Amino acid sequence: MGSSRAILRPEPVMAISMEEEKRFYEDVLDDIKGLGPIEQLLRNQEVTEIMVNGPDCIFVEENGINRLTPLRFIYSDHLLRAIQEIVGPVNRRINVSDRIVMGVCSQSI
Repeated sequence: MGSSRAILRPEPVMAISMEEEKRFYEDVLDDIKGLGPIEQLLRNQEVTEIMVNGPDCIFVEENGINRLTPLRFIYSDHLLRAIQEIVGPVNRRINVSDRIVMGVCSQSI
């Protein structure tokens, strides 16, 4: 029989900073709410408009200036879930033939 030490040895743990751990938990909570990476933009009082042109193309308007953000959705379905969360309360539907949706979020989203 082989040694049981190899089986019981814990896997190496990757050390992360407290800031990285906090960001991880915030990202998970933002995904649970359904809006993923744009959730943090909604909390930012400087952001006056959010424009999403695909999972990896999120723009914001701040102080009248549009800029591309480094934020990304994980995949297309991740983005679709967020869009449905936004437009659902106003009885809008998303489908493949109509890919443009304009909506205004209430402060409660």
